[in-house]
Amino acid sequence: KSGKTWSPHFSIELKKGEALFVPPGMVHETLNIGGEKNCTASVTFQFSHPFPSRLYRTYLPRVRRTADIHEAWPEIANLATLKSGMFQSLLQGAPYAQARMDALTPGASVGRFFEKLDKNGDGRLDRRELPNESVEELLGFHDLNEDGAIARLEFAEVYGFWAATQHQVFQDTPPKLRKFQLKDMQDLNIEDLP
Repeated sequence: KSGKTWSPHFSIELKKGEALFVPPGMVHETLNIGGEKNCTASVTFQFSHPFPSRLYRTYLPRVRRTADIHEAWPEIANLATLKSGMFQSLLQGAPYAQARMDALTPGASVGRFFEKLDKNGDGRLDRRELPNESVEELLGFHDLNEDGAIARLEFAEVYGFWAATQHQVFQDTPPKLRKFQLKDMQDLNIEDLP
């Protein structure tokens, strides 16, 4: 509320030799209280498993604009496209309505890949139809009602949300820097960008 001072949920002071694990997606701030004579080091390592797919979907517009976790962007794109491998051609995104329609239209773009996975043709992807190594991540990203399956409409909603977010991020990026939105940034130190 307006006029209230923010205070953290946790305040932790580490002693010499101690370390602190911060879970994926947890907002945090650090402060060296030892003065100039003490050295403090911070190491960031993004764990790939378990992948916080539900959290990333929930906060997608914010996550997609957070440079510190750019290593996760390709995996998020891969999840959005059902691990189809086609995300590289879709990195500029699309307006929501167009992307949603692509996901719902039989034989169109990403909709075609949904159909390929939907072995029994019931319009839902259950655990047996999803790639074994990605079941939990895909369900976390697309299963909006958490019933253990991805309905075609759920896929269309989430894919549309991702594509629209990508589209807006691309449009908001200055033209001379857009090329960095279109390539694999795994080996790029984003802080080194001009």
